[in-house]
Amino acid sequence: MAEGPVVTVGKAERVTQTGGRPDLIDLDKAVNKTCCSFGNLQYLNADAFSVLAVPSSGRTIRRGTAGATALRGPGIWNLDLALGKNFNIRENTKLELRADMSNAFNHTQYSGVATNLSGIGFGAVTSTLPARVIQVQARLAF
Repeated sequence: MAEGPVVTVGKAERVTQTGGRPDLIDLDKAVNKTCCSFGNLQYLNADAFSVLAVPSSGRTIRRGTAGATALRGPGIWNLDLALGKNFNIRENTKLELRADMSNAFNHTQYSGVATNLSGIGFGAVTSTLPARVIQVQARLAF
């Protein structure tokens, strides 16, 4: 199983809070190791983070300790498959058949994680990568 995309700490899937970054207080318990099956989509543990105070300026009083690359997203388990066969019809004519499958076993691959600690759904998986895609091709060469 390959490691998933980095769950980074503001933009593009960073762990944030209103006004800045939170503190990461327990790295070992930040990720739910049993996550990502039907009905169990809580990937990040909110108890492993600490929200910083936000004064009237709207920004946290200091930058939180949750680093930009402290966590990785859910892993990816994928198999792509291609099959092909050539058939000779005549001396100078052949038929080429090919089938390609992306995510051949149609394994659900979780990708997006809600990373705003101030939000209601913090830590929940929010999206998946595409399901199985099959492409069939036939070519007559002469």
